Order: sequence, then C-alpha cells, then structure tokens
Amino acid sequence: MKLDAKLVVLLIAVVAVATVGSAFLTSWVFTSREGTVPAVEGLVSARSESFDPELVWNAGEFTVNLASNTSFARYLKTNMSFRVNTKTAVNELEKRRVQVQDRVISTLRMTAAVELQQPDGLTLLKQRLLDEINQLLASTGGRAYDVYLSELIIQ
Repeated sequence: MKLDAKLVVLLIAVVAVATVGSAFLTSWVFTSREGTVPAVEGLVSARSESFDPELVWNAGEFTVNLASNTSFARYLKTNMSFRVNTKTAVNELEKRRVQVQDRVISTLRMTAAVELQQPDGLTLLKQRLLDEINQLLASTGGRAYDVYLSELIIQ
C-alpha cells in the first residue's frame, strides 16, 4: 500500500502537535502552584503562629516498615510530637495515646520511601498524620496544627 506524500506530512504534523500539546499539559499540571492542597497551606500558615511548649504533645518513637513494591524492606525510625490548640487537646491525646500510636503507625506503614524522597513528601506525610490526629480530637474541639519530627531515619 502506497501512501500519498501529503497524507504522510499531515500525519507527521498531527503527531507533532499531539506530542507538544501533551507535553505542555503534563508540565502545566505538575508544576502549577495554584493547585496547592489547602490543608498544606494551613499547615504552613499555622507554623507562623506563636509557639507555646505546653501545647506540644510528645507521641514518642516509632520504627516501622515502609510500604514497598519490592522484596527489599525499607524502614523508618522517627520521634514525633504534635502541636495542638488547647491544653485539653494535650490531655485528650495523652488519654488516647494507644489510638494515636496505632494511627501514626498505620499512616507511616502506608508511606513508601520514594514518597518521602519527593520535595513535598515530608509535608504531605505530616498532613496525613495531622488529618488522622484531628479525627481523634474532633469530638473535643481540639485541633493539631503541626507535627514536629525530632528524629527521622530512613533505611
């Protein structure tokens, strides 16, 4: 089957336009800062507020296997604390320490090492941890605003 020269040129032009268009769209989607997750913006703005050490609750040390698609196990060891809005929230977290630890371990285990290597990987992990803790505090009116990692080892 012999193709007409005009048809070949037209097909090449269509493929070129489609390639450039998809490259532009991919670049725009992955580099656009307007699509920043609002919860992460809240995390950043909360850090600028005044710091009260009495409103920081130490969750302790955690050592977990990270999620992996390979047979090679990756581990994470961390020590974390949560900054909350009231002393009542600190007391509630202490009362519910076992539940907090369970949620933290579950969240950490669902995280892959490659996620933490991304530029915003740690910020997104912190936000997931805050979401979990805030679910526990919802009934008390308490709220966690920040996660502090005093140790972070990925192996």
